Amino acid sequence: MITRGLIYGSEQQEITGEVIEAAKKAYEDALGRGETDRKAFKRSVAGALYRYFDRKLDREPMIIPIIVEV
Repeated sequence: MITRGLIYGSEQQEITGEVIEAAKKAYEDALGRGETDRKAFKRSVAGALYRYFDRKLDREPMIIPIIVEV
């Protein structure tokens, strides 16, 4: 996760961990629904992160999910 001006100081590690967990859960939920399209995965992850930041920080950052196939 890369941020610029969204999270400051001591809360950065805590929030980064929570964001990673929220993204993983959204990805796994999409897999569980049988999604196979990369766009669907990106929408699912972005939606989950928008909701997280709205609830936790009351902010609406620009979220650009990038999924890398290995």
